[in-house]
Amino acid sequence: FTPMISRVWRKRSAEGLSVTTWALNLAGFAAGAIYPFSRGFPVAQYGDSLALTVQSAVLLGMIVVMRGVCTVPQLALGYAVVAGLCAALVCGAAPAWALAGL
Repeated sequence: FTPMISRVWRKRSAEGLSVTTWALNLAGFAAGAIYPFSRGFPVAQYGDSLALTVQSAVLLGMIVVMRGVCTVPQLALGYAVVAGLCAALVCGAAPAWALAGL
């Protein structure tokens, strides 16, 4: 997604990109990275999902800020909350069935 991030940044426009699509994309890649990490799998099993999670988060952030859905501080707060939830999942604060449900 790096070329898309570059294009959106260069043009300062997120025209044609859907918030819903990128939110679901972010959730899917995050789930694909959290479960194997929490189970102690080798990085090779989830590294690509982790990289795509970060890129999806950056792109989604750019889309919502450029469309005026939220401000940068609001976005940062939202990402901090989500990161905290992900950390809770990874650190074992969530039961195994919740991780399997992802």
